[in-house]
Amino acid sequence: MSASYAPVSHPRRIVGAPVGDAEVFDLNLASLKRASGPKGTVVASNIKLTTTPQLASSLNSGLGVNTFKGGQNFGILTLTIAVKP
Repeated sequence: MSASYAPVSHPRRIVGAPVGDAEVFDLNLASLKRASGPKGTVVASNIKLTTTPQLASSLNSGLGVNTFKGGQNFGILTLTIAVKP
């Protein structure tokens, strides 16, 4: 799945292009780690992603399965953000 994602409508949710403007991932920030990276970057890691019901429905429909459910663990996200001085 190739698309650009941007946190848009909800501070702990990612909205993405694969399913229109639907909310695709919920972000669990309970174990968030922050660090300074090289050349003035900020690194946020250990952000857990879970599927939203909208993404699960879209995946099930597109793949012809009934496997995906909202709230399923999907992966762990690390963001590296460039900070301009």
